[in-house]
Amino acid sequence: MITSVPYRLRSFDPQNPGDVERMNLMYYHPEVMKAKGYFTDDFDFAKITDLHDVDKTLAKIDYKVTKKSYELMYGVVDVKDALVGWIWFYQDSKYPLPSKVMDAYGLTSRNSRIFQVSYQKLMSGGWPDEILEKLSYTTKLHLHLNRKGVIVEGLKLALKKLKAGFEKLYKIRPKLVIYGFISPDNIGSAKVLSYNGFVKNDKKYRCDGEFSDLWVKMM
Repeated sequence: MITSVPYRLRSFDPQNPGDVERMNLMYYHPEVMKAKGYFTDDFDFAKITDLHDVDKTLAKIDYKVTKKSYELMYGVVDVKDALVGWIWFYQDSKYPLPSKVMDAYGLTSRNSRIFQVSYQKLMSGGWPDEILEKLSYTTKLHLHLNRKGVIVEGLKLALKKLKAGFEKLYKIRPKLVIYGFISPDNIGSAKVLSYNGFVKNDKKYRCDGEFSDLWVKMM
């Protein structure tokens, strides 16, 4: 898959120690931890012992679209085939697409497939020294490279792959609806979705206890 920037998609490989390390690195970046709500001021990065442990649930997530797919994950890799981000499409029973939005688009369970989207990139800076000392399969130089457009381009590729996958399965493809709840303060994520053709709904919705913007893309 040729792109205008040096990124492509592939599945997460639980047998690849570099994939495992980088996936865990993304989880333990301070900015990510704060955004996800599991960071505390007294968190001790020196006590991290699972940087090379495999999250077995990731290996079970589909990469290839099937009629029964309820979640799909695409790894975003650079020209060296190193994991630098991921895109995750999933069906969220806790925070589904609001019924008023479904009615407005004429969506039903029979004529559509609906996924919420989440994504994460490997950060280039802001790494605690305690984490850098634990690196085994990622060099400090490569970790600190300035990677622009990882998720913007990764999501673009993932949306194309998702659409193509469903087109191969159905003579009359169901409507694909991708949505995301984004904090109004998260300008970066809003730009990612806007660049990829998502439209912000006029109404805000409560998600994880906070009012969030709802972004929707129809395909």
